[in-house]
Amino acid sequence: MARDASARIGRAGRGRRGALCCYADHGAAFALLADSLESEDRHVEFQGLFNLAFPLAPRTTMAVELWTAQNWDPSGTVRQYSADAAISHLLNNNLQIDFGGNFGLNQATPDVHLYAGGSSRF
Repeated sequence: MARDASARIGRAGRGRRGALCCYADHGAAFALLADSLESEDRHVEFQGLFNLAFPLAPRTTMAVELWTAQNWDPSGTVRQYSADAAISHLLNNNLQIDFGGNFGLNQATPDVHLYAGGSSRF
């Protein structure tokens, strides 16, 4: 997840009096892309997200996210929307695994995109 809330794993936890803590995040980015019709011309794409991550266990975090991409190509604007979920687990202080899925909310977005990955600190 950008699309990645897993960087917060291990920091979330229980606050005062056992209250469950979570992290909310948002982001926005603009990109300059080559046009479909004239590759030497450029157009703007916007990507935005809202992400909420919370601990499931001391070394495991779950994140949910709403994501959008708005691509204003002169050949036709493409608007994509997805609802995403991921679980990150810290195997040890230097190794983390991630599993997740992105679920399209409109026809321009792929229906399902599943993924798995890992991160290592060195």
